[in-house]
Amino acid sequence: MDKRNRLLCPICRTKTPIRLRHDTALTNFPLFCSKCKKETLIDVRQLQTFIVVERDPPINSQLEYKDMTLSLQQRSVCIDNVSLNLTRQEFNLLHYLMLNKGIVLTYEQLYLMCWNEEYDGSAYVAIKNAIKRLRAKIAVAKREHIKIQNMRGVGFFLPVE
Repeated sequence: MDKRNRLLCPICRTKTPIRLRHDTALTNFPLFCSKCKKETLIDVRQLQTFIVVERDPPINSQLEYKDMTLSLQQRSVCIDNVSLNLTRQEFNLLHYLMLNKGIVLTYEQLYLMCWNEEYDGSAYVAIKNAIKRLRAKIAVAKREHIKIQNMRGVGFFLPVE
């Protein structure tokens, strides 16, 4: 066995400590590269390496909560067939809350999922303001029974009844 038969990282092409023989077969092998610090799912057949592309499971295109419907494809929210005009952050917040009905989502979780940035102290205010605007838009639709509830100092949730 010589150095030419070492498994290479498919991302940075660095040699790994794994040696391959001509009859080695790997399927869905999680290869971690210590140089680029990435893990890649690979298949190996006849000394050839193939990256396995994992397909995301199909996402439900519509979510429902009480008489509110959120459409992911159209990025719209309707309450009794009345459309709400939401900003991107408001839509993302509502989507994440509807996916996790009954679960308290922390300020940090909400910020990471909706703003795609690292959480800092000022993010708390941004989340509270977005929730306040979202609550006001739901109230305009005369749906007081749809409530985004707060767990003081922790985060927000949609109650399951």
